Amino acid sequence: MLIQNSFGHKVIETTRNQLRQELDFSNFHFLSRSITDYTSSGAIRCSVLNKISPEFTPILDLQYMGRFCNLPSFLLFGSSFDIKLQALNGDVYQFQFVTNNPFFFNLALWGFRILGLLAIVGFSLAIKTRLDSARKINEIVMQVSHDIRSPLAALDMAIKEASDLPEDLRLIIRSSVSRIRDIANNLLSKNRAKKTAKAEFSGEKVIETILLSSAIESLVSEKRMQFRSKLGVQIDFDITTQGYGLFSKVELREFKRILSNLINNSVEALKEGGNIRVALTAVGDKIVIEVNDNGKGIPPEILVKLGQKGETFGKAEGNGLGLYHARTTLESWGGGLKFESTVGVGTTIIITLLKAEAPSWFVKELKFKSESRIVVIDDDSSIHQIWDGRFQSAKFNEHQIEVVHLSNPALAKEWFAENKGKKETQYLVDYEFLGSDSNGLKLIKELGIEKNANLVTSRYEEDPILKKCLEDKISLIPKNLSAFIPIQVLAPVEYVEYVYIEDDMLLRMGWERVAKKKKIKLLTLESPRKFEAHAEKINPETTKIYIDSSLGENEMKGEDFASLLHEKGYKHLYIATGYEKERFAHLPWLKHSGKDCPFED
Repeated sequence: MLIQNSFGHKVIETTRNQLRQELDFSNFHFLSRSITDYTSSGAIRCSVLNKISPEFTPILDLQYMGRFCNLPSFLLFGSSFDIKLQALNGDVYQFQFVTNNPFFFNLALWGFRILGLLAIVGFSLAIKTRLDSARKINEIVMQVSHDIRSPLAALDMAIKEASDLPEDLRLIIRSSVSRIRDIANNLLSKNRAKKTAKAEFSGEKVIETILLSSAIESLVSEKRMQFRSKLGVQIDFDITTQGYGLFSKVELREFKRILSNLINNSVEALKEGGNIRVALTAVGDKIVIEVNDNGKGIPPEILVKLGQKGETFGKAEGNGLGLYHARTTLESWGGGLKFESTVGVGTTIIITLLKAEAPSWFVKELKFKSESRIVVIDDDSSIHQIWDGRFQSAKFNEHQIEVVHLSNPALAKEWFAENKGKKETQYLVDYEFLGSDSNGLKLIKELGIEKNANLVTSRYEEDPILKKCLEDKISLIPKNLSAFIPIQVLAPVEYVEYVYIEDDMLLRMGWERVAKKKKIKLLTLESPRKFEAHAEKINPETTKIYIDSSLGENEMKGEDFASLLHEKGYKHLYIATGYEKERFAHLPWLKHSGKDCPFED
């Protein structure tokens, strides 16, 4: 930079001397030639000379001969100069130019640039390699933690049904299962922490609809890891079918902070060990979370004041702000906080929250019809055992519900090709299959079973999977809740053989009289708007549906309603009208019928 500036100043001084000598005689020729010579020799570039006072007069513009006239100075392609010169007669001139670098300076400069570029590329590759490695490690961690959860769910269910085992043995197994679950949840929570780091840093508080069982389970695992050095302290989370599928609108980080502090308080109350039980259930439109310990208890005179500002118990340095903050925060969400305690027996902390509507992707319960079929597609045998246990409890055998077990997408496709359409079927499909390029979402889409399939996965909290489920309208069941989802077997439905939609009451009565005489199951409706209320009695595959074309004022045309039913999969549709057949030629699937009853002699 010093070399460039020094040379530039020499050019300026030379030009100033010529300006004083020559422009006194109003002759620009020698000055212009001098600047042109400097430019042609490569000493300077982008030269411009203008007279700016007393009036503006352009004299010389050599920018067309140069390149890089407006580059920033830090690139070191030369120094820019913009100076004003005054002739002896008082005229003022503006001289602009850019110096060029000497050859060896340019050579050295390009060497530094190349070295700098190589350093940047090397650094970028190193960063990318580290990121790729971290991403791969993260994927492995997530895969391991998800894979662990499947056999854990089976073990949980087995423990609950193993009533013939000695209590001490069941406690050992339950403790080991809890420890393994804690490790899996800890791995997942670290991964989630990275995703929420931005929100943590910014301090944003976002109210969102969360699945409480998932949030509580991960937090209880964290607390068990935190207090594992405290021998004799047992922390458990109890969830039942009543606690399944409970969602609430809260700020997740704040909710976990509140529950974490309450569990900490319970641990402090257990001087020589004891049990802490966290339970989740629902009462009416309220969600109830209980934190119960068998510690020292709280005196009645203190109990009534807890949750008020400044009130505390059992903490030498406590100021009562923690419980006060917990209560006011829960109340701001529409919930509450209260305490029940007996000295020498223990304390129960009761959190209440408002129920929130479950997201559209969430399966609230599984409903099966008698004599139907359920297909479980999962590569983990323990999950098949869980579902078998659930189906046995629901007495599938008595209701003649067929259960099919498949372990991979290839077998599923083969089975589907042979059995499609033979029986009403529902599917429970895993997301990941070891050794397969396909996944549950792809398989469901490929088979076209979106309406009858539920994705069952531990990765239900991952945004890409949730987004795809919402896009394809595929329902989802968290795999760790498979043992708790309510299952209902519907009573057998007697489908009607015929449906007649007609606004003329006398015509409907005529059809009903014939049907009664011939013992035919007939449903008559005066309006398409009443169809949905009786849909469960109408079989899309077998029921014959007759619809009049003109159904009265403020009603859609019969052929338009038939088109809606056709889109929903109803197979046997008739237009029962006096209009000519050609009027409905654009609807080839719609059969033409007159006004006569089709089953009358």
